[in-house]
Amino acid sequence: MSAEEVEGSFFAILTQLGNVHKHEVEAVTKGLERTSSEALPTIHELVKELVTQHEREIQAVRVQLPVSLQKLNNEWVVDATTEPLWHIGDPCLPKKGGPEQQELEQLAEARREKNDMSNKAAASIKDEIQEQEVKMLKILNELKSSSWGPIEIDIRKRVCGHVRAMENGDVQLACLRKEQLLNIEQIRVAKVDIWRLQCHADSNDAISEVEIALRSGDNKMEKLEPTERRLRSHEECMEEDVTKALQKVLEIISQRAQLQAKCGTAQDDVWKVTYEEHDALIQLWKNTFEMLALSWKQSHVREKQLCIMEDRWKLLHVQTMLRRQEDAEKAAKAGDRAAMESICARLEDLTVGFQNEAVSTKAKIADLLEKATEAQTQLRGFKHVQTVESDKVRDNFLLLSFIVMVEDVRLAWLRKEQLQAVDLTGLLRRALAESEDLDGM
Repeated sequence: MSAEEVEGSFFAILTQLGNVHKHEVEAVTKGLERTSSEALPTIHELVKELVTQHEREIQAVRVQLPVSLQKLNNEWVVDATTEPLWHIGDPCLPKKGGPEQQELEQLAEARREKNDMSNKAAASIKDEIQEQEVKMLKILNELKSSSWGPIEIDIRKRVCGHVRAMENGDVQLACLRKEQLLNIEQIRVAKVDIWRLQCHADSNDAISEVEIALRSGDNKMEKLEPTERRLRSHEECMEEDVTKALQKVLEIISQRAQLQAKCGTAQDDVWKVTYEEHDALIQLWKNTFEMLALSWKQSHVREKQLCIMEDRWKLLHVQTMLRRQEDAEKAAKAGDRAAMESICARLEDLTVGFQNEAVSTKAKIADLLEKATEAQTQLRGFKHVQTVESDKVRDNFLLLSFIVMVEDVRLAWLRKEQLQAVDLTGLLRRALAESEDLDGM
């Protein structure tokens, strides 16, 4: 895809977004319902498509960069004249305080601003409701002293007008509160994303620092220990947090069972303002949201845990690679032919093992992708349906897709270790050759 094609596709969506916005504004101005025509997608669909296209184009530009340029741009190469065969850090990961983090912070701030605007709108609506209520109460006093006739009918009409205005105001307030709830949660989503970004960046910085030291001839595996301790500490705290949330959910479930028992058991006095079944249903409604909020919280904690597990997995492989590097360099530096030959043999075995494992992993990925494609095809049949069955298929599709992603990461690290094995074999064979030359002199 050329730069012109990339730019055109992004701005084409942007232009369409403007057209749909204009169409909806005109519809609302004319007093029509705020719905898009069949020829136009919804504004939300276009926004999602715009973000997706943005990420697609960023990735398209990134992968077209030469590898050496990627690394130089990310301060990877200590000496550009000697390009290492392999790296253990990732130059493409977002940096702390970088544009990706700033974008997330801006999203969160935009949601806060929306809530501030909602609070101002709510205050204005409340004032209007209060005015309507004062007028209604005043007219009600007149109603008590009036006799049936045209005057009373007029008074009742005015009372109804004020009550209807208050009702509409309260409905508007409820809608504002719903929007605020979504904004509050989206702020947390952005903050969790920032946390994950920073966690990955911290781990990657630690790995990159060790690699730089390694290229300088100083293998310092112990520098990774604080990062490992930090990740384990976070994970323990999160597991405790999830446990407490689960306990709270169980408490709510117990309360809900008691409240459910009060619903539909007997006909309460309908001439009361509130009654037992009414109060029970209101509390069930509140409890349901509390459980939803706890589910959101648990979901975010699990997202953080996934981030931690990924970093811990990488650290484990980094430590393994550093130990191999240390053993090989130590043998080469000491000129110990027996040790070098032994490590060369082990590296050859590793190379064969890496290749066999890569073949096995690719076969596993192919099998998983076949199942995922089947699940995706099923979901397309549920395109406009949301049922227990469709949710089950979607859950399976999500799990299969995640496992494929994990296996892809695993395959990438197999190749990374394979590269190191090639590099270390060359290092040791050169040292053995130099040793033979010295012995022959």
